[in-house]
Parts: sequence; C-alpha cells; structure tokens
Amino acid sequence: MHLSELLSDRKANHVEEDRTSPSKLNVVLQHGPCSSSTRQYKPSHVDLFRQDQARVEYIHHQAANTTARLNIIGHSLFVGVPTFAGYSVGLFTYIINIGLGTPTKYFTVMFDTGPDKVGYLELGSPARGVTYTPMLTNPILPSFYFVNLIAIFIGGERLDISPTIFNSPGTILDSGTPFSRLPPTTYFALRSIFRKKMSNYLMAPPLFNLDTCYDLTNIEQVVVPNISFVYEGEVTTNLDISGILFQASDYQWCLSIVGSRDNSELIIIGSMQQRRFNVVFDVGNSQIGFGINGCS
Repeated sequence: MHLSELLSDRKANHVEEDRTSPSKLNVVLQHGPCSSSTRQYKPSHVDLFRQDQARVEYIHHQAANTTARLNIIGHSLFVGVPTFAGYSVGLFTYIINIGLGTPTKYFTVMFDTGPDKVGYLELGSPARGVTYTPMLTNPILPSFYFVNLIAIFIGGERLDISPTIFNSPGTILDSGTPFSRLPPTTYFALRSIFRKKMSNYLMAPPLFNLDTCYDLTNIEQVVVPNISFVYEGEVTTNLDISGILFQASDYQWCLSIVGSRDNSELIIIGSMQQRRFNVVFDVGNSQIGFGINGCS
C-alpha cells in the first residue's frame, strides 16, 4: 500500500455521488469543507485528541464493573450517551432525531462524520457486497455494538498472539472514538512488526498517544504495510491507508492505532479504522456487515 494513494485522494477534485433517496440522510460536518457556514473553524489536533480521550474514558467508565458474558442481541438498543438532540458530543460527532414507522416513533442517533469527510446514514435499503459477522451485546452495556474480533494481520502476517486476548474484554464498534484501542499485548506485537516494515523511514516524535510516527518529508513513494482485522465468520476488513496512517503535518505521519493501558479494557474499533467501509447494522438479524467502496 502506497502513501501516494492517500495524498492523491486528498488533492483530487472529488465529486460526491448523488445520494438523494427517501432512505438516505446526507451528513455534513459543521466545521468541515462542505459546510455552508461562511465562518469556518478548523479543529486542531488538540481538539481531535481531546475528543478521542474523553470518549474512551467514558466507555471505560461505563464498562468498569461489567462482568456479564456476551450474548446474541435480543432487544432494541438505546443510546446511553447523556446528551440532547442537536447537540455536538464532539467536534466530529453529532446527535439527531429520526422518525421511523407508522405511527412515527422517534429515536436518537449518534454518528461520526470524521474530521474532514462527507458521509451518509441510510435506513432500510438492502446492502450489496456486504459480508456479515454476528452482532453481540453486553446486557450491562446495551448501547454498544459488540463483535468478535478473532485475528489481526499486518503485511500478510498474522499476529502471533492467543485469540483469547480478544475474548476477555470484548470488542465494540464505536464511530465516536477516532482511534482504535487494542490490548497492550496485541498493540505491541502490531507495532513491532509495523516498525520493522517501516525501518527504512526516519522516525518522528510521538503525537499525543500516537507513539509510532515518521518524517516523510519529500518522499513521494512510501510503502506502508497492509493491516487487516478479522471478525467471526472470517469477515476480513482491509484497512484503508487513511485508517493506518494519520497525517499530523506535511512531514509527520503516525500509526493511527493506540494501545490500551491493560489487557482488561474493552477493545474499541474507532472511526479511523471504519473509513471507506459501508458498515451495516442489521439489528433485526443480529449481524453487522462490512462492505468496500463506502465512499462511492
């Protein structure tokens, strides 16, 4: 995977597909480049990392005393984040009300648009080209979507760790958390291989809690190792390069995955590692799907 793929994508004059549909809601970041606001505020890295850390601390606080086993979801989920409709939980995360059914019932939905992206929320339409993994839930944490992460590959090499490392804390998909959190045992193994495969490039100082950064000044072709997450049912998500490297500046690029404090904390698959996927939450059939070409 080449860094030029990400750079060319950002420089291109991108035209969004017409997503006008009764079942689709276009999502535009208030402070992003597609906003109609004449006074745009560009969030800083400090804003992003503060939001990221606050969200992670909230999740860990909710899960602190949770010991219940995971079971297939049987009831509707509800949003457990204390907020109000129309309120921005973070600079990149928003709450909206949606009405479903006849008579209409209103639900509160939190979603994340990413720091510089235009996205969409689609309800009810069949998804094509999607593979599914079972949706799990923890009864004490009913507002989170759990999945069973079983393996991680980097550069075609499976991390040599016991699968049980993923079972104990559990894994959630959370678009409100920008950077994924992995158990330290898993993260250190991933980081070690990543650094070895990137050893030809000059390392740069860490950025907040991103501890593996590189100075890629004036380097046109950078070969970045592929990273894949594998879920139950052999559902494999090959991360987009924007979900592997985070661009801090023109020269500083960092591995966009973070190690947790200990192996007992929940594994979080954040929005960076969900980029360019169609992520389908099929609550009725207790499954979560992943499809490619989420931006087309």
